[in-house]
Parts: sequence; C-alpha cells; structure tokens
Amino acid sequence: MEQHLNFLLQNSLGNENYWNAGLVNYSTDLQKMLSLDIIMEQKAIGQYLKHRNLIDDINIKNLLDRIILDEKAHLKCFKSLYNNLDRVII
Repeated sequence: MEQHLNFLLQNSLGNENYWNAGLVNYSTDLQKMLSLDIIMEQKAIGQYLKHRNLIDDINIKNLLDRIILDEKAHLKCFKSLYNNLDRVII
C-alpha cells in the first residue's frame, strides 16, 4: 500500500518531491520564524496566481481570488509583526 501511495503522490505532483515532516522548520527564533512565514506566504500567493491564470472555470477563479486575499492578509500580519519585533516582550 505504501508503494502505491508513493506512486500516486509522485505521479499526481509530477515529481518525487512531496510533503513530509522534514519540510517543517522547527526554529524557535521569532525573527527567523516570521521571516520564513513571509517567504512562504509570498510563494503561496505566487502559486495561487499561477494556477488562477491556468484555469478557465470562473468558480475556481473566484475561489482562488478569495484564497489569495486571505494569503495577502496573512502576509500583511507577518510583515507587521516582523517590523515591530523590537516592541515584542517575551
């Protein structure tokens, strides 16, 4: 079964790189964590925009537009936190 699952994951994603726990960053440094969050939000927005441009279905486009708005809100929050780290008391 595990081989079958790996086969499906590899072929559905088009490569052999799929999510696993090794991809999680376990940093406890707040500045590094927020910096990585900002980068990942920017990448997510780019991916959603890319997919939006490849899809003709207006309902899916609308859904992706909403997800992109959410990701942009997350990005704004992370940037605000990052820019105000000097005010954070831990």
